[in-house]
Amino acid sequence: MINNILTKNKKFLMYIAFSIAISGVNILVYFLVYNFMYSNILFANAVAYLVSFIIQFVVSRRIIFKSGKEQITRKIIMFVLMKAFAMLLDSAVLYLLQDCLGINKIISKIISNSSTAISNYWLSNNWVFRDGKELTNKK
Repeated sequence: MINNILTKNKKFLMYIAFSIAISGVNILVYFLVYNFMYSNILFANAVAYLVSFIIQFVVSRRIIFKSGKEQITRKIIMFVLMKAFAMLLDSAVLYLLQDCLGINKIISKIISNSSTAISNYWLSNNWVFRDGKELTNKK
């Protein structure tokens, strides 16, 4: 039963595992930029997103979704649009939690990263890396 669940959800579980690792990179870069460059939270968040963006695209295309090389420019553009939406969502949640509600910076960043994970998976699987397949409602 557990093996069946793991097999059925392998792509999603791989996405979550890599996303956690990349979120760790994102958080590390965010705090390095924020603390050592004495920047504001939005600039630090933008730099962290740029670094994690590059890693996420390569990992998603090659390892998780095993998407081909065809239409690579289209995939990059779609991935940029998806990540821009995610950055806006992440920044809004980060601002709300940290600046408006006064929640700890680390906890705020973890929550804001988590808030984008599910939407990013769905968009990656059904829009960016679907390689011409029709949109699906897989359960």
